[in-house]
Amino acid sequence: EPLLMRAREVSPYFTAQETANCLWGLSRLKRDAYEVIFYLTKRLREEPLTRALKLQEATTILYSLGKLDIRDEYAFKTLSGLIFDMVGGSEVDSSNEPPPTAIAHVLWAHRQVHLPPPQEILNAWAKKKLGIVPIATSMNWEDEYEFVDFEADL
Repeated sequence: EPLLMRAREVSPYFTAQETANCLWGLSRLKRDAYEVIFYLTKRLREEPLTRALKLQEATTILYSLGKLDIRDEYAFKTLSGLIFDMVGGSEVDSSNEPPPTAIAHVLWAHRQVHLPPPQEILNAWAKKKLGIVPIATSMNWEDEYEFVDFEADL
């Protein structure tokens, strides 16, 4: 197949944006070009590419994999980790602020391939953008609040 031969030839030279765009294009076509997708997602194992990914590219790749029903656990874990660093990390600048659609695409993609969504991404985004502090799962309410015995006054 010409597409597969061309992908093998040029994908090692793709930038992060070109990789994301190619996967997005394949997802729009809904092609069963699994070998091409494999070559493109294999690049996520290369540190120079993952370091070069921007927020939009990382979310585009996740969205594309979800649209193609590709359950690549390594890709989802790697990209979710990068997105968490971008959303919740200390290096977030205004150009990396996640739009709500980016968060929605990440969660939707995880749902499509039946992988648990990254709770830490949602928590970091909710805290940063909405001022919502997630409830700690190990919180001991008795230590934090004085309980009032309403029945004692009856």
